[in-house]
Amino acid sequence: MSWRSLSLRGNRGAGKKILIACLIYMCGLELSRLEELERKGIQHGDIVPFFEERGQPLCFHAPSGLFKVEESQTPDVAIWVVDGSDRLTWATSAQKLAVKLSSGELQPHESSIIVVNKLDSVSWSEKTFKDVVDVFSVLSLNKRFRVQRAERTSRLEGAFVGNRSIFTTVWGINRGVE
Repeated sequence: MSWRSLSLRGNRGAGKKILIACLIYMCGLELSRLEELERKGIQHGDIVPFFEERGQPLCFHAPSGLFKVEESQTPDVAIWVVDGSDRLTWATSAQKLAVKLSSGELQPHESSIIVVNKLDSVSWSEKTFKDVVDVFSVLSLNKRFRVQRAERTSRLEGAFVGNRSIFTTVWGINRGVE
């Protein structure tokens, strides 16, 4: 199975590092690595700095393949992270994504996923999730990128289940690992 590239983008404070840490923790840690993190008292939020300090790649295994997190203009999969708890940033975040897609600054080969993060801090409000989806749906992100489906989940499993079409999927997730 070959590696696929994954690029995470979004506004500062949206939760990109926590999302990476959750993906690695839930999908990609070998038992020996998990034991090392536990022995050293490394919490979920500290996983990314722990790997970066050691020069280790940020990688994880998902049902649809092996992913390596990297900065790339042309990743296989792009994830745009939105802070669901900060209503004031939704429109500017959507506009930034639209600009990056239309200018070619971000050109995912397979999938574009918008993750609505931190929904736990708004009590998993269905209305909040739908409002964020509406903000992104209204924008013409690009003819190749339109909201295909929107699903709320408190688990990251399934977020990478073989969606090979170039459409945008909106996922609402919380900050922590259950």
